[in-house]
Amino acid sequence: MKFNPSRRNILIGGGTAAIAAASGASWVLLADEHQALLDYFKRSLPGVRIDEASAAECIHEFLGRWSWKQRRAATVAWQTFGVETMGTMSDKFELAARRALTMYLTNSNFFEVADPRAKTIVYVSRPSGTACTNPFANLDPP
Repeated sequence: MKFNPSRRNILIGGGTAAIAAASGASWVLLADEHQALLDYFKRSLPGVRIDEASAAECIHEFLGRWSWKQRRAATVAWQTFGVETMGTMSDKFELAARRALTMYLTNSNFFEVADPRAKTIVYVSRPSGTACTNPFANLDPP
């Protein structure tokens, strides 16, 4: 059987391909890595009240270290499959999500309160050039 596409079939196929490409491009551009990581924080810390404004600042600072290309790749993956699922599929995605959560926890009042579920956890941005902000660091020489 000889394939002989008609003008109508070519236009329909081209239109369908254009719509599919536009949909994929809009998914990449509109995917929200901030919301994906905030949802991950909430799932990782069940019962803990997270101050969303300060958490958004933490996520913004964390993702600000990445290139646009890295952010888009992570965002689309996180939005499509979820942060936890991508973590099980790739060590790089798991490491990125864990580092974001660690940054949030170590620069917040999480370890300063007796019961993190009793108080809202607030992230505090540290000025650039600040010495070690890890609350577990032992900076006293032996």
